[in-house]
Amino acid sequence: MLRRKAQMSLEYIAKMIIVLVVVAVVIGMIYNFRGDIMKKWRVIASPNDDEDIDTDAAFIEGGPFSPDDFANFIELCWVETRDAKDSRVCFVLKGTAEAGTVAGDIGTILAAEYPEIASSVDYAGVNFGDDLFSINYVIVGNMIYVKS
Repeated sequence: MLRRKAQMSLEYIAKMIIVLVVVAVVIGMIYNFRGDIMKKWRVIASPNDDEDIDTDAAFIEGGPFSPDDFANFIELCWVETRDAKDSRVCFVLKGTAEAGTVAGDIGTILAAEYPEIASSVDYAGVNFGDDLFSINYVIVGNMIYVKS
């Protein structure tokens, strides 16, 4: 009987050692891959689902954004990327556009205040009814694209 209890105690200790080794391996894997895990978590928990948006872009939340706001962000993007060697997303605007905002209003402001930029802006991909906009610089053609 005593021998049976000793054998059961050794089995219990062996099982506990196996469980502790498994736990240590899992914790070690989490520790080693925490950077990848956090990167995936940021993608999952991110409020924006657009993978094309550059994480280095300035993220501005607010609104409603007026045509003047759009013109100012376009001008800042132009200045920031003047000597750029690659395409990039300059700004991500999260919020609605002011009611009645149209590309023509922004173009008029740009033509009056920043005439050298006005002809280099494309609004083809914009729906001003959306609540997420990006202002992108594309090196091919030296253009600024406003997208929603």
